[in-house]
Amino acid sequence: MRSSNYLFVLLALFFVISGCREEGEIITTETGDIPPPTVITATVTTVVITQSGEMLSDVDITGLGAAGRLNPDGSYTIDAGQLSSDGTLVTVTSPGHWPERRLLMPAGDGELVETFVLEPKVKAGEIDLTTGGIIQIADGFSVMLAPNTIATTADGSPYEGPVEVYVNHDAPEDADEMLNSPGNVLAQLENGELANLESFGMMDVALESPDGDPLTLDESTPAEVRFPLKSATVPLGPDDIPFWVLDPDGFWLPDGFATLGPDCYIVFINVGGTYNCDVPRPAARICGRFVDAGGFPLTHSPFAVNLVGGLTCYTARIDCNGEFCAWVAADAALEFQVKDSCTGEVIVVPFDPVPVSTSRELGDIVIDLSNSAFAGSLTSCGSAGTPDLELAEIWANGYGGNGGKYFAAQSDGSTIVSLINCDDDEVLVQAFTRDYRAASPVYRRPADDFAPQQLVVCGELDADEFFTLTIDGTDIPITELAPIYWPENGNFNWLVRAAGTLNGEEYSLFLNFSDPATGAFAAADAMGAVYRLEPGQDYGEGRVYVDPDQMLNLIGSSVSADGDVFEGSFDATMNLQNDASQSVEAVNLSVTASFRINL
Repeated sequence: MRSSNYLFVLLALFFVISGCREEGEIITTETGDIPPPTVITATVTTVVITQSGEMLSDVDITGLGAAGRLNPDGSYTIDAGQLSSDGTLVTVTSPGHWPERRLLMPAGDGELVETFVLEPKVKAGEIDLTTGGIIQIADGFSVMLAPNTIATTADGSPYEGPVEVYVNHDAPEDADEMLNSPGNVLAQLENGELANLESFGMMDVALESPDGDPLTLDESTPAEVRFPLKSATVPLGPDDIPFWVLDPDGFWLPDGFATLGPDCYIVFINVGGTYNCDVPRPAARICGRFVDAGGFPLTHSPFAVNLVGGLTCYTARIDCNGEFCAWVAADAALEFQVKDSCTGEVIVVPFDPVPVSTSRELGDIVIDLSNSAFAGSLTSCGSAGTPDLELAEIWANGYGGNGGKYFAAQSDGSTIVSLINCDDDEVLVQAFTRDYRAASPVYRRPADDFAPQQLVVCGELDADEFFTLTIDGTDIPITELAPIYWPENGNFNWLVRAAGTLNGEEYSLFLNFSDPATGAFAAADAMGAVYRLEPGQDYGEGRVYVDPDQMLNLIGSSVSADGDVFEGSFDATMNLQNDASQSVEAVNLSVTASFRINL
């Protein structure tokens, strides 16, 4: 694993200004929103975001049994070998948010990409123990305490203050909420047998003092909780449905029954927890592969398994090979449901009942989505073979989470690019190494082109490229060049690394800019820094040239008609600071460059 310093300084170079240049104040280089440094085969990447789509980095991920790698964008890469073939319950927590839990179930050696959406933990209201009261959140959705409710703290001491109530409901009719829930966790019955659950809704409930201490209500005065149901769901539910609580060991455990009301299930609880109103069904296992109409595997798409005429019994995402395994209700008519994110259409594929306690291989399941698909292969320029696959990344439509999508390469450098493209007429695909030392061109392809694509990854200047760099009157011989298409990375759409060696030291320029254009760039649309490293040093351990005022003065002199060749120059006044000693060694140094880059 890279050192934290290595992750700290690579790449989208945002600067925090802490003083004026003349005084020689140290300037801190920080990463921006860096996408996952991705994943090799047989890994899982979990991306943690808020409901508004912002990345979270202050997270704790448990249930894996061993450490993973926290990436600077909040994603987390783990070895799929840590996952049980029967599924592993993974829990993600972050201060101020409800925990999110999901059963991760690998189908083979394909990479899983999971996105946990953490919902804020917001107080629904508070109730006085003496007077009691009801917190009405929506129709059929409430929490009520009776007058003179008896409560104790965690140590058993009597409690007489207000009860703060927090709730978070996952509606059974909402496919997105069911995907981001522990609905695919098996139940453990009282006799020890395991069961699949047809979900009629889940809810997190917390009963706390104003200090945040959990409270326990006396058995004689429980809280009444109502789980809301849509009108179309009510006829599907039994009058009395088993009630379940999620156990940290990874099973739903029986916790009594809930009663069907006019628009909800009604249940009584004494402590906070994660609860479920579900119908248990004998379990069976299925595995298969989703492919499009052309036979290309779909990748990372969410899917659900529903009882025909009923509700969901399993939700998950397929892996990078289009493969999946799932626990489903046995001896029941079932169907896959996959939503086309472009058209909104839900594609339904029924399949035959699976006998209890058996496993069935379903083979290829054809889902005709609005997707683009083609085979790709990695190769290195100037020599036979492929780039270092442990460092190689393949991205369609740009690096990162702003519409870009990652694809893993197999051991021979091959891959299948399959993505939902909706209204776009073309697909952009690029390969590069995670250390940004080599990259292929950005290949622009018609969205309906299914022909194979070779991705030629190079780290040297092409014959028709040049890059000159001069620092304080000294010319730095640039021999390495790698442009990375990184759309909507702040104001920038491109990251270019240009590097060379002088007197045994490596000089690496990281240049960010917006779309290639002629004329002067606005100050906010271009930025750069030059790392000066001795042998064996990582970024953040050596010296770096930085401009505290972020005035790069980038000027574009020409751009080709199709935008794939960019010529320009820049000049800046920079300080030379030592990251290791946190000192400034020189100020007001002239840094100039001119270039012609094939993008």
